[in-house]
Amino acid sequence: MAERSFSVCGPAVWNSLPKIISVRLTNSNLVTLATCYNLTSQLNNTNVTFQCANAAGYPSRYLFLEQSDSSVTNLNICEVEVQGEYADVNGPKRNLLLKQNTSMSSVYLSTNSITQQSLAQSSGLLVDGIRDTTPLHGHCAQTSKPGTGSNWMLVDMDGYFFVDYIALTSRGSTRLRSFIIGLTSFKASDFLPLRGGYPVCNVYPSVVPVSSRITLRCNANLPPQQAYALSDGYLGVCELEAYESSSFSKLWISSSDQRLVGFVFLELPALRPTSCVLKCMKLGRYECDSFNFNQQLNVCQLNKHRNGFQLENLTSIHTWSF
Repeated sequence: MAERSFSVCGPAVWNSLPKIISVRLTNSNLVTLATCYNLTSQLNNTNVTFQCANAAGYPSRYLFLEQSDSSVTNLNICEVEVQGEYADVNGPKRNLLLKQNTSMSSVYLSTNSITQQSLAQSSGLLVDGIRDTTPLHGHCAQTSKPGTGSNWMLVDMDGYFFVDYIALTSRGSTRLRSFIIGLTSFKASDFLPLRGGYPVCNVYPSVVPVSSRITLRCNANLPPQQAYALSDGYLGVCELEAYESSSFSKLWISSSDQRLVGFVFLELPALRPTSCVLKCMKLGRYECDSFNFNQQLNVCQLNKHRNGFQLENLTSIHTWSF
């Protein structure tokens, strides 16, 4: 229900509630942290308020509304509002792409369905801060070339950053699949961000669900970069965000029973994956991008693929992890 943790004081629930309902807060493992009690007798009220007693101050992740098994009415709620404070001591992260300078390979021309005025679905709409997923409302960027064309969008972050993860909001209709997110130190006027020509942050391997916000974590060993590149066969995106990494958020993500072939430049003994991480980081951000680890053989294979790799190179093989 939430992307980040919040310490909640109390939710307000609007609409006529069933006779018996309970509200509780849990952590990411669904362990109950606090039970939210009805402040007064509000069973017949349209607007109902609960107080969540959380004396220990544990940050919560999910809010559960549950109906008793003994109730004979349907659970019908129109709106839930949570009032609380942000649990992260460092506060919310800043979106590095918000309202920055942008460019794109081509622009799709249409008509705004609200104003009935001509609409250029240009790259500035990619970072306008509005996650409206209806393309003709005027908040989605879209290229005009067909799927076989060279389509790309580029955002200048106005500085060099280590990027932790990106978030992308898709259109209300299918227009995006198997896209690549990459980082570069060049501007579009000096360099065309074509597939295979820039360091890869991550790849989305399939069709993106419509009207959804997805996140992709970047390659943990990428150097700081200045611009974000997005490329695909046919691009239609309603919002793109990027968030800077910190010392505790730079994670290495593993895949069991998989091994990347064709990119190994060094093999060495290792008792555990952490040894591979340290070796890869020691070689530098321009030398090592990932590694394969075999628990039985106690072997670590370091990979170099700064500009990405084909999914066909990621093979299924038991005892290996990538």
